[in-house]
Amino acid sequence: MDLIEFMTARLDEEESAAKAHAGEPYADRVIATVAAHRRILERAASEEVDDGDMCAVAAFDEAEHIVCLLAQLYANHPEYREEWRP
Repeated sequence: MDLIEFMTARLDEEESAAKAHAGEPYADRVIATVAAHRRILERAASEEVDDGDMCAVAAFDEAEHIVCLLAQLYANHPEYREEWRP
């Protein structure tokens, strides 16, 4: 399991739990947060890097770092890998 797959699975779990309580303020906020995190993951997963383009490399590194920061929310999960810790 890579970092994107790990995060997608965690977001799926959060979304399912929140949908069970849809309409409640906290659940609505969780659903909105999950949607925002999914957009970040989509952006990070779509980065294609040309090693000769330093700007593209920097953008990819930043996207990867942001996903690592988000993954820290799940650092206690048994499938979390220490290598993902920023």
